[in-house]
Amino acid sequence: MHSIWQDIRFGLRMLVKSPGITLAAILAFGVGIGANTAVFSVSNTYLRDPISFPEVNRIVMVLSHSPGETGEWGWDEVSPADLGDWREQNHSFESLAAYVWEDVNLTGVGEPVKLQGFRVSANFFEVLRARPLLGRGFVSGEDELGREHVAVLSAGLWRRQFGSDPNVVGRTVRLDGTPTQIVGVMNDKVRFPQSAEIWTPLALSPDAKTLRNVHYLSPLGRLRRGISLEQAQAEMNAIQARLQASFPQTETGWTVVCFPLGDFVAGPGKGYTVLLLCAVGFLLLIACTNVANLLLARSAARQNEFAIRVALGASGVRLIRQLLVESLLLAVGGAAAGLLLGSWWIALIRGAMPPEVERYIPAWDLVRLDRGVFLYTLAVAVAAGIVAGLFPALHSSTANLQETLKEAGRGGGTSASRMRLRSALVVAQVALSLVLLVGAALMAKGVQTLFSLNLQFNPESVLTFRVALPDSKYTNPQQRVAFFDNLTDCLAGAAGVQTAAVSTLIPFSGGDSGSFRIEGLPVQPGEFPSADINSISPAYFRLLHVPITEGREFNDHDQADSAPVAIISEKVARRYWPGRSALGHRLKPGDQGSKEPWATIVGVAGEINYNPWRHDILPGIYLPFSQHPWSSSYVAFRASGDLKAFLPLVRATVANIDPDQPVSDMFPLDHVISNQILGLSYVAVLMGVTGLMALGLSAVGVSGIMAYSVTQRIHEIGVRMALGANPGDVLRLFVKHGLKLLLLGVCIGLPLAFALARLLSSLLFGVQSNDFVSFFGGALLLAVVVLVACYIPARQATRVDPMVALRYE
Repeated sequence: MHSIWQDIRFGLRMLVKSPGITLAAILAFGVGIGANTAVFSVSNTYLRDPISFPEVNRIVMVLSHSPGETGEWGWDEVSPADLGDWREQNHSFESLAAYVWEDVNLTGVGEPVKLQGFRVSANFFEVLRARPLLGRGFVSGEDELGREHVAVLSAGLWRRQFGSDPNVVGRTVRLDGTPTQIVGVMNDKVRFPQSAEIWTPLALSPDAKTLRNVHYLSPLGRLRRGISLEQAQAEMNAIQARLQASFPQTETGWTVVCFPLGDFVAGPGKGYTVLLLCAVGFLLLIACTNVANLLLARSAARQNEFAIRVALGASGVRLIRQLLVESLLLAVGGAAAGLLLGSWWIALIRGAMPPEVERYIPAWDLVRLDRGVFLYTLAVAVAAGIVAGLFPALHSSTANLQETLKEAGRGGGTSASRMRLRSALVVAQVALSLVLLVGAALMAKGVQTLFSLNLQFNPESVLTFRVALPDSKYTNPQQRVAFFDNLTDCLAGAAGVQTAAVSTLIPFSGGDSGSFRIEGLPVQPGEFPSADINSISPAYFRLLHVPITEGREFNDHDQADSAPVAIISEKVARRYWPGRSALGHRLKPGDQGSKEPWATIVGVAGEINYNPWRHDILPGIYLPFSQHPWSSSYVAFRASGDLKAFLPLVRATVANIDPDQPVSDMFPLDHVISNQILGLSYVAVLMGVTGLMALGLSAVGVSGIMAYSVTQRIHEIGVRMALGANPGDVLRLFVKHGLKLLLLGVCIGLPLAFALARLLSSLLFGVQSNDFVSFFGGALLLAVVVLVACYIPARQATRVDPMVALRYE
């Protein structure tokens, strides 16, 4: 310990004696460590603890894959009959619960508000081991018809809407017009499903429990002790095989997938989080190679010192330890700088997140510099210090004593092995930088593609909002149609409003894929053609400026008592009627046993992307809203001027029609679109910033090695110029060396960048693995920066005075 303390004191003195190199190394470390700190603090909630429940590793989502679906996140909900069979036949779970999304309107407590609600089975909180803050959860039997008029509040709703009333348990409120008793308030840690504000019992009728061809339940279960996820998956596969044999028409092709609740909550964003962690890991490696180059340059000036130490009896291990201590001291300084930079970047990342998006991100409010992030930063700093200092330390410890002293006597010289090592580090920097630049370009292009898909809509002049009509008040379809017709007519007639429409989906609202059947097309058991099925009013396509490429759009004659009609997207037309017209053919939503009537295709419309997280655009099928009305739908209208001025008009119009009806999610369409791809935009921006930082570090590294090369070859330059070489010859000498390093780095980096492109193309719509523009653009930008970094020190070499250079030797 005494000798280690000596190494620390001596290392600090040596670092102070070289302030330029010390500050440059700390800055390089700070950039790399700071980026890792910021990204880790965000990703920690996804990868390690996206949700907190007792023994959360035993909670498993049990969902389905529809026929033909193999993607990790392409799961579907489960039918009530399947859930009943799973409960009876499995031995892997203590119990299976289920939930289903259901928005509810809360009235009688201030202004009417729409709540993010979920209907859950009575054992839902028991499976989660969720403890209430006040009152209780649901008890057995409360998910039966007639006993379901109870509710549990989230802690956030309790504070916001009920003023943290300690006597709220037992209070009766109206949910969708139905008197409902509050029986409990959950604590702040109960955030499942994400964004849930209120839970009510999932009460199914006896007929509903027997449905096997309707999938809308999301089951979850708690594994029995001693049962692994793999064992549970194997048993569920066996159960599903028995169901397929018993019910081939509805079960063929469906498979069961079990995965941990934490993975389910993290969702597809987990892949992008891992991508960002890899990106900042590459950045840290670039920073380490930069510091290693600095330490190599510094150790070259200390060869005489090392030789004397060895001559006096110091071992190679002793020298390695001394140099590693100095490198670790630099890393500790970099960690301090990284924590400052990381905290600033975390504040920027969190501050830019809109509140309406933040509520859907697991544990976003917990993103901060906590103890775990601090320990991670410290571990990264230690690892970076060892990586950056190891090569210089090993190289210096193995130097030949006799040769070093001879060189010192002649005034020093250039070590070929040292130059090769420094050049190799620069090549590594260039290769890693190219990977990051290409990745950033591909992400930016993918996000831009998603944006450009919606530019045709002119979304900045469209205002959207949601209305969820309570079934208890609007009991039949005619009432729903009348409400939305009245609402859209009033809005369309207002000053400044051009057109208004109602629909169950709007661009980038998440999609609502469902199965469909085409008349006359035989369907084999297990086939499951699906599309985004949208109920719309006649003005929908005109509102969004979507062309009708064949046939007509819906009109006021397409009513509930008229012949059923449908409009399909061009993708459906090309797939099922290639080279011929689809008009006049018939289809219907649902599976083979669907009771829906056949609808005649009267038009073909352009494509609309409803789900930005899919790799491709799902086919679209449109039905008249008057024939297929939904309780919860979007209303949108196009207007001129500032859309904010129309917010009071919307609220007043809805209140005039129904004073108890709340309005929610009122945003311009471009805001809706940007919010839906905000996560992708974050990743693209962070990748871009990481790429630019990598580019800067690479430029510093190349410039440093070229400057070092110029310093070591002053005598050679003087001889060349004395023998007649002109400044251009000297300039080409060094630029040529830089070009060799650039080409080597590009040759190594391109295959790695291509592998990254393959990964991104599987994650993000619009990204192509053979996007040569991004590859060429990244390589060109890197080449320009590297050439500039080479030119500056090479230009200095052309100004060497031959007499001074020869006298120097």
